[in-house]
Amino acid sequence: MLIPFFLGIRVAFTDWDGITPLSMANYVGLHNFVSIFHNSDVLRPLRIAIIYALLNTLGNNFFGLLFAVGVTKKYRFNKAHRLIFFMPAALSSVLAAFMWNYIYSNVLPQILGVENYLSNPSSVVAAVSVITIWGGCGVPMLIYIAGLTSVPSSLYESAVIDGANAFQQFWKITIPLIMQSFTVNITITFTNSLSSAGLFLAATHGGPGGASESMGLYIYNFLFKYNKAGYGQALAYLFLAFIVVLAVLISGIFRKREVEM
Repeated sequence: MLIPFFLGIRVAFTDWDGITPLSMANYVGLHNFVSIFHNSDVLRPLRIAIIYALLNTLGNNFFGLLFAVGVTKKYRFNKAHRLIFFMPAALSSVLAAFMWNYIYSNVLPQILGVENYLSNPSSVVAAVSVITIWGGCGVPMLIYIAGLTSVPSSLYESAVIDGANAFQQFWKITIPLIMQSFTVNITITFTNSLSSAGLFLAATHGGPGGASESMGLYIYNFLFKYNKAGYGQALAYLFLAFIVVLAVLISGIFRKREVEM
């Protein structure tokens, strides 16, 4: 990762088309970076990426925590359920995209009589988020399980003696003591979702009409489809800086909550 990262710095300051030898590219200085700030079209994929990241962060953490709370209870099939909930995470995003593409285009229309959500501009981002949440909530689940199993059972026993109900125990004891798990899961899920490109490429190719062209796919298109590798590389570095800043802010907010709680 480090070698192409540093080699790509040179590309960002050229007009390289991504096909001809890099030595033939012209040095353009900061032109690519300046062009990005004058291109209002960049806001469209940025908005899509942020909406997608918010949906994934909420969905992955809600279901990840829900499953984690369920399977940490002692019952006969809890280990089997952990495996079942985690299994989708072992599939590649391309395979998951093909599976869900078939479900959206064939299964749901026949069973429920609904349209293909991937072909509707107003629902395509949410539909792709469903695929991501289905395939991604297993990893947050494991992290939440680690946090839940580290909470001393004596605290719950004391809470029961004091008359606390299940919701009060969860809100006053569980949530504060697993805040580190929230910090890790929310930061990683949000930043990874922002840069997502492979799932959009496999599921929708950015369609319909660019409604699902996330920032990651937008950059990919400039690098490999539009033959504007220099511009795409410059955009990739700026977007990376944007993600790093957001990751630091989100992590800092939640780490502060760890201290307060």
